[in-house]
Formats: sequence, structure tokens, C-alpha cells
Amino acid sequence: MQLDSTRAAATAFISLALSAVALAQNPTERDLDANPAVEALPEPVDGSPLDGARVLVFTKTAGFVHASIPAGKRAVMELGAAHGFAVDTTSDAARFSDEGLAPYDAVVFLSTTGDVLDAAQEAAFERYIARGKGYVGVHAAADTEYDWPFYRELVGRQFVQHPEHQTATVYPVPAGVEDFPGGERVMAGFGDSLTLFEEWYEYTVPYAVGLRDLMRVDTATYSTRGYKGTEAMGVYHPLAWYHEHGGGRAFYTGIGHMDETFALPAFRDHLLAGIGWAVGG
Repeated sequence: MQLDSTRAAATAFISLALSAVALAQNPTERDLDANPAVEALPEPVDGSPLDGARVLVFTKTAGFVHASIPAGKRAVMELGAAHGFAVDTTSDAARFSDEGLAPYDAVVFLSTTGDVLDAAQEAAFERYIARGKGYVGVHAAADTEYDWPFYRELVGRQFVQHPEHQTATVYPVPAGVEDFPGGERVMAGFGDSLTLFEEWYEYTVPYAVGLRDLMRVDTATYSTRGYKGTEAMGVYHPLAWYHEHGGGRAFYTGIGHMDETFALPAFRDHLLAGIGWAVGG
């Protein structure tokens, strides 16, 4: 009995030690599902436009669950650590209340799918955006809340179908990049073009007026094999855009299906610029 108690105590000590190491390595991230308390902001990083901001990463799924969600969370955490903004993560829709959203400058919908909020939570999020706050949608955020008109307009376009996963080439959209308030950094890492292996979404027509496209995929560089319906978007196929809506700001990027995408410096800069736009314009 005494030996069992000693082993249990040792196991608990090791667990606490590992938790402390993890916290030290990710000082700006808190998993609200494990610890509901919202803690103090990290120390500012001199020169970062995101100094002192707080971002909520929301990962609830009511449909397909993307295996890349942990990689996406890790990417945003590391961006927060490097640029002085706090990152909280949750899959709990109960956070979507006036009080629960109040600490945050922007909410990232990270490959959410399906109907993830109830009517009261939707209303709270609409009020949140109306207060001048920001939204960032990543990949399957476009496969979310098809029956909520406000969200359809906020995300800008919604998912229709995708072909088999494959390599394709993406290009910046110069007009949108030149006008982007965060500067050319939003697409700088992509150069004139970038070829990568991803899941290439086809989208609906725009649900909002004034979308500013930032990135497009060259439809000549991939096959539509695997489409369940006919191709609808045509040759011009945008993948990322931004706009103002409902009193706040919205940014969406369509790539992020693959873990490897979140490790790309070019994509991290792209995502950071989007978060910066959502937080402060």
C-alpha cells in the first residue's frame, strides 16, 4: 500500500512538472476547456502592432473534424508568443456570451464545421462584431453555420465541395494585397506564386458586398476529380479575402487542411496579417 502511494505521488509530481514546462514553452496560451479562467495578458513585444491583444481560437465541430486543428492551434499560440498577444482556445460554445467574449479583440474560427452556436450564442457574437471586434476564419470555417445569414455574410463565401487532395499553385491578387491595411506582408511569403499540397475548396457566390480578395488558386494546376457536382466557380477561384461587416472586420483564408501548411512561414505570416487586420484594421 505504501509503495502504491509513493508511485502515485511520484506520478503526480512528474505530471505537474511536465505541465509547468509546457506552460513555460507556451506562455500566452490557455486551454479554456481545461481551465476556464481568463488570465493576465503576456508581456508586450516591442514594435508588434498586436501588443496586448487577446484572441480566442474556437474549434467546435458539428460535422467533419479536421486532423489539422491541433497544428492550427499550435501555430496561433506560437504567433502569440512571438508577437505579444494572448491566445485562449476552446471548443465550448458557452463562451459565446457578452461576458465570455468581452476579453477578446478577435475570434478565430479554426476549421469549425456545421451548426456550432445556438440562437443566443449567435446573437451574442453579432453584438460582439457590432462593437468593432474581429473575426478570422480558417479553412472549414466556410463549412459552418449555413443557416445563419449574419455568419454567411461575415465569412463572405461558403464551402460547396472539394476535389481529391493534390498539389496546386496559388497566386496573390495584387489589387486586394495593395489595399490591405496590414501591408504586403499578408502575401509576401508566397512570392509571385507558391505551389503546395492542400484541400482546395470550391465556394458559393459572395454573400457580402465589398469582399477584397487576397489569394487565388490557378484552376489549371489541379484536377476537379472527386467533385460531387459540377464546377461552378470558373477560372477565377479566390481562396482568401477580407472585408468590413456589421461594425467589425473579417478575414478568411481557405488553406489549412494539412498540418504542414501551418508550419510554412509564408502561411504563418499570412495568418498573422489576418489576425492583425481583425484585431485593429
